[in-house]
Amino acid sequence: KHWQKALAINSAIGNLEQEGIILLNYGVFHHNHNKFENAIESWQQANKIFNSIGMQNNFAVAVGNMGEVYLQICDYQNSYENLCRAGEIFAQLNDREEELNILFLQGKFWFILGGIDQLKKIIEQYEYYSLTLEGLSEKLRLNLDYLRLLIIFMESKGFEDKKAVMALIEKANKEGENVLATEIIFLLIEDLTGKKKFSEAIELLNDIDLVNYIQENIIFRAQREYLLGKIAYHTQYENLKSPIEYFEQAYYLLEEESIYELTWKILFTIAETYWERGNFHKAKKPRHYAYELINMI
Repeated sequence: KHWQKALAINSAIGNLEQEGIILLNYGVFHHNHNKFENAIESWQQANKIFNSIGMQNNFAVAVGNMGEVYLQICDYQNSYENLCRAGEIFAQLNDREEELNILFLQGKFWFILGGIDQLKKIIEQYEYYSLTLEGLSEKLRLNLDYLRLLIIFMESKGFEDKKAVMALIEKANKEGENVLATEIIFLLIEDLTGKKKFSEAIELLNDIDLVNYIQENIIFRAQREYLLGKIAYHTQYENLKSPIEYFEQAYYLLEEESIYELTWKILFTIAETYWERGNFHKAKKPRHYAYELINMI
């Protein structure tokens, strides 16, 4: 309501620059509330204005934002194109800090797609560009540490130093990067689960700060249910429900949302679980949906 009122006032005044900035921020608002299609629409409208009045920096910010959202909803081609375009514009503007932010997103892109060699190149470029800045902000250092963590995870070495990972989580929270901190926590939980350190994984998943924080983020809530299901699948802890209950609750949370990588993972796991139980009829539908999503992606 307030955003629409602000837009109406600026349209009446004819202040195009301010209208573009409001639309840019409106897109961020939608993004933070998982309204991804609305976010993209706001940024596209903003960029019509930024392009017409020559505000290339803001234009590139919106393009980069769209690249990030497309990555979240598994539209990898559009994500790649938008991130590359934003990076090129920031390079032309000689805005090294924003270039590093785009490199960070490109690093996450290659992690999701399993491109370990490409991710290593991104990290090398990030490190090189970092040397050209007089003072690298803590946020940019944090992003680099996170990309390095992704390499360790991809190489299946496992996190040898749990304390170092926990210190990175604490650093992220201190910098106000709570989303990044949560992503690191879930990576650590997956690592612990893979090592069959289920008690430690459950302890992290039941941490009251994590549980309270993710209440407003339906994606993280679904991811927590999914990870609890994976642990329940491999253990017989009396305080855990059956794995299928966790997997179905995770899918229920995402059913009306945009399509994420997590969506097809959950559907595939549900189908796999029913199949292994011999319940082929119940396995058929989620398996079909999972394959449809993978083919669409």
